[in-house]
Amino acid sequence: MKYVQEYDPNAMADLLKYRAQTAPFHAYLFTPESTIVKPVVWWMSQKRWLHEGTNQLAEQLCTAVASSAGIERLFSTFGLVLSRVRNRLGTEKAAKLVTIFRGLNQGQ
Repeated sequence: MKYVQEYDPNAMADLLKYRAQTAPFHAYLFTPESTIVKPVVWWMSQKRWLHEGTNQLAEQLCTAVASSAGIERLFSTFGLVLSRVRNRLGTEKAAKLVTIFRGLNQGQ
């Protein structure tokens, strides 16, 4: 809740209305049948009644990647590029080398 308040105060107002199931979130939106719809689609269907900040927040939360595998692969690649032998390599050049390394090894 603290994040929502800092993100956009208007989004906080919409979130409280959602939790209280008051307008624009009517009771029929909380029926078991509405669980068939994907959450991002459900929130986008409410787009015209909500503040822009609420729409952006809902989209960010519904489409966030729930895995750390991508960042772990990136750190692993950095470990290959930046080693004890190459410890004087600057961060900018190391990042460029990692980008090249990842691009060359994408098909494998």
